[in-house]
Amino acid sequence: MTTPDQNGPSAPTDREAIEADIAATRADLGETVDALSRKLDVKSRVSAKAAETTSRVRAKAADTSNRVRSEPAVPAGILAGVLLIVALVVWRRRS
Repeated sequence: MTTPDQNGPSAPTDREAIEADIAATRADLGETVDALSRKLDVKSRVSAKAAETTSRVRAKAADTSNRVRSEPAVPAGILAGVLLIVALVVWRRRS
């Protein structure tokens, strides 16, 4: 540490600066520890990712369902095409 100056306020300023630096270092260290804890908590990360994926799949299913309801000719056409292909394959094998 520094020796106190005869003017007086220089020593507390240095001490205050050191204490402020220590407080900032503690805050940074705390944030780092929290980040590492979150990163190492695999169970929680997997649960969060599963919830996110479930939400995304449900939204996609709802969107697809709405499109099928608004455009019923498209799925009917696809179904007819698939049935035609299956019928042709069965017919060719029997011949």
